Amino acid sequence: MTPIPEPRPLSRPDPRTVLLTLLTVNALALGATTRTVEIAAAVVVFTALATLRRPKPFFGFLIFWLFFVFGYEIIINAGASTTLALLSGIGYWLSRFGLVIAAAYWAVSSIRPTELIDALKRLHAPNFLVVPLAVVFRMFPVIATEARAVVDAMTLRGIRPTGWSMMAHPLRTAELIVIPLLTTVVRAGDELAAAAMIRGLGGPRKPTSIMQPRFRPVDAVLILAVIALIILAQSDWELPL
Repeated sequence: MTPIPEPRPLSRPDPRTVLLTLLTVNALALGATTRTVEIAAAVVVFTALATLRRPKPFFGFLIFWLFFVFGYEIIINAGASTTLALLSGIGYWLSRFGLVIAAAYWAVSSIRPTELIDALKRLHAPNFLVVPLAVVFRMFPVIATEARAVVDAMTLRGIRPTGWSMMAHPLRTAELIVIPLLTTVVRAGDELAAAAMIRGLGGPRKPTSIMQPRFRPVDAVLILAVIALIILAQSDWELPL
């Protein structure tokens, strides 16, 4: 059966380009790179996030990253002490991990599992790589949906968790949120595994996809951005901060 090509939005890149960008940002953000490379990677990540047209996660990740970047710069120039060194280290790594999480959110939001499977099959990727990635990309939306359902159920019972209450009472948070969430996620994982078996995921035949992955101008822009980041990381140039 030949799949019918479906128009793909210009703002949605090919899954292979998304994975390449995600791996590059992860390697540079968590590697021994300069602040200049981190800022350049942040420009790429937040520009990509802006194409999703979701203001809440965009500004949430941006504020989180800026807070720890500026916090790190302020603390590291404030003086020398054990406490300041500890706080500067926390700010440094949280800014890096915040950037990685933002890139992962963009990747998960940009890739559909069926498109990912088709793209990896075109690269002749083995099933032990394709199947776990496909399940992971299906699990993230399930976890988010189940977490909202748990919070809604608590709200109906007159229990409204807040960020402060979750940090102040971690054991109560685990009892009310984490344990029910783990139970529902395990059940959802079993359902996803059953659905994968029914669809023949991992079988010898190549699955078909309605939307054909192909390279577009947005993919060329992302690949050029990745190349520029790698060149910048290998050079000694830094912003005059």
